[in-house]
Amino acid sequence: MPAGIEVIHDDGSFQIDNESVLLQLVNRQSAATGVTSLATVYNNQGAQFYGKFFWCKFTFTAENPLFAFTADNGVMVTPWKFNRSGDGKIFTAEFISAAPTTIHFFVFDRANPTDSGFGAQLFTEDGTNLLFDACTPFAQVVDVIEGAYIGGEGWDGTGGTTFPSENRQSKQYEFPVLIAGMWPAHHMNGAGNGNSAMDSCVMSAVSISGGDIAWEFHRYYSQQGFFTGFRESTRYRFMVLNATGIVN
Repeated sequence: MPAGIEVIHDDGSFQIDNESVLLQLVNRQSAATGVTSLATVYNNQGAQFYGKFFWCKFTFTAENPLFAFTADNGVMVTPWKFNRSGDGKIFTAEFISAAPTTIHFFVFDRANPTDSGFGAQLFTEDGTNLLFDACTPFAQVVDVIEGAYIGGEGWDGTGGTTFPSENRQSKQYEFPVLIAGMWPAHHMNGAGNGNSAMDSCVMSAVSISGGDIAWEFHRYYSQQGFFTGFRESTRYRFMVLNATGIVN
């Protein structure tokens, strides 16, 4: 395609041009969550604590991926861990869920040109890198949601701040969606009773049902009383992607 090409919506608004960087769907996987024991936090004596969670793991190869997810039956889900290993192109993504569910996982990255014989493709000016392929869904961010369950900054160990409620919130879209780029609020404590059990694990969790999402400070392990920790740990952020043509 010639340099300087632009793609314009029917309403005249700009969509993409040859300077755009679009991440396209390159991988999709599904996995059921099952109960497993996960290492969580250390105490000040170096003792490792553990908790039992509904958990699953995905492994994939990519260059610079953005991953997104949804889960069946409106079950609350939290990204647990994300690792890069090997030659820097092997990734793992782990999730926990509030109940057994199947998590559907999607990887967006720079895609290789297809040879389908039809559909528009947009390349960089030198023709070496594919920017867009009309036959391949791409990551279309439609919303960024963020907040904090406790405002302010710094350590709060006064015993005077009540632990936040779950504070369930929701939003509706006119199309199916995925969740991506999720930074969860988090708070964990060990029981301190010598058995390495969790006393508290509260994290941001999100549920998705078509175009309906809900999110909360979910109690994977109950927390009562007062908050002790860094206030910044209660901040959260995630992106909402348009999943039209990707999920039903």
